[in-house]
Amino acid sequence: MPLRIVLVLLLAAVPVPGFAHMILNGPHGGEVEDATPGPNLHIETVVKGSTVTVYLSDFNETAISATGVAGKIIVLANEKKDYFNLAPSGPNALTGQGTFTATPEMKALVTLTVSGQEQKALFSFLHPQ
Repeated sequence: MPLRIVLVLLLAAVPVPGFAHMILNGPHGGEVEDATPGPNLHIETVVKGSTVTVYLSDFNETAISATGVAGKIIVLANEKKDYFNLAPSGPNALTGQGTFTATPEMKALVTLTVSGQEQKALFSFLHPQ
């Protein structure tokens, strides 16, 4: 078998990473995920105690206004789900207070309504600050 064909077959067998974007240490120290369906919306989630702050930006890390954005979050910590709302708290931030006890293994699902469209992001690497 010619070398060219062997190389093509080897390259075809290499897994291609997905297009989802995740940053573990965003501009505010939180996990950053792409919103679904997007486009061009990053959501960064920062946890301090039982308070969650969500920051909005585009793919260039330019702040996106939180004015008029409605949000809710489900936090899974210590095998318990905590549901609470997020409200605008700054130019590009929404904040909410839960009853959960932060742990390094916690996860969260953020759902936002931005310009009438529902946006979601799942966070699996939340680290309390």
